[in-house]
Amino acid sequence: MPEVILGIVIAICITIISVTNIYFSHLQKVEKIRLESEGRIPKGEKNDTMDLRGENLNHN
Repeated sequence: MPEVILGIVIAICITIISVTNIYFSHLQKVEKIRLESEGRIPKGEKNDTMDLRGENLNHN
């Protein structure tokens, strides 16, 4: 019986972590679209050196 309860708790924790990850991934996409529409980052380009505020992380 304790093993079943432990299994259910672990399954619930994994579900919560997965849903949270999907939610924050969605928020990141929405923020990128907003920054593109404001012109703070170029549209359609892959910008690995930009953080979510649209600031360049490449300080060379």
